[in-house]
Amino acid sequence: MGRKLTVKKKQASLSDLFREALQSEPLNTFTINVQAISFLLEMTSEHISKRQQELARDLDKTAEDKKYQEAKLRQDKDRLGELDKMRSQIDSEEKSKEFGQLIRTARTLITERKAFIKELGSHIDATYRPLLDIYHEQKAVLMPMVFVYLVSIWDAFVLDTVRRILRVHPQLITASRDAKTEVSKAFLWDARSIEDVRNHLIEEVVQDLDYDRKKLMKCFADYWGINWEKSGIPLDELVEIRARRDIWVHNKGMVNRQYLDMVGEHASFEEGQVAEIDAQYIDACLDKLKRLALYIQGIAYVKHYAKTDAG
Repeated sequence: MGRKLTVKKKQASLSDLFREALQSEPLNTFTINVQAISFLLEMTSEHISKRQQELARDLDKTAEDKKYQEAKLRQDKDRLGELDKMRSQIDSEEKSKEFGQLIRTARTLITERKAFIKELGSHIDATYRPLLDIYHEQKAVLMPMVFVYLVSIWDAFVLDTVRRILRVHPQLITASRDAKTEVSKAFLWDARSIEDVRNHLIEEVVQDLDYDRKKLMKCFADYWGINWEKSGIPLDELVEIRARRDIWVHNKGMVNRQYLDMVGEHASFEEGQVAEIDAQYIDACLDKLKRLALYIQGIAYVKHYAKTDAG
């Protein structure tokens, strides 16, 4: 009986730890930001799609109206030809005048109908089609913007995790006690506490790891016991996300040699191609980054955060 209670208490404790991990930083901020970006993408895409559909319906209706008017114009021309033929066969001057008036009315109608058809055509070419192109371009621009912002949110989560772990377990900084670091006189003058100095040392590490992503992942595994490879998310897919982000920031999405060198044999694009960003790709990135964030946070909380009040 006591053994069962112990097991239940242990399970409850693990459950509590997991719940606390989900609600703690930096995962909490990451989750809120991801939810915001997902909502933004959904709402904006839906709005653009709705406007596209409405415009497409209006375009179809206008095109149908144009076809209808063109058919009526052919009928008007046929009727005018019949009136001309009938007038040529009339001997009565009075009847000829009547037909003359009918013919003038028919010609006026033809002129007005031609102008209306031209107006419909201009409306299609000058209004509907350019707007459809604009909406298409908006979607094309929106997806890369959201993707780049998503990767920025992910970077912030990872680096904030580094900061929080270093505040708890600073061995990466303190292991080499004889190692030196340079600080400006202005920094020393303005430093108000030892905490300012610690933050400075932490930021030095953060900047170094941010520059070298392979070293970053190695530190997580070797120093902090968080091996990203065990998360179930292939590391080559994470590398591809980062590489694609880089070419959208620096090369308008066009695949270059740097992208191919980073991605290696897993590259599905050739140099010079545009690595398109669509909703399906963003959804896949969201899923991978959220699952990896949960994995990192879960271990970091148990191994580091939960053992101290630091945070």
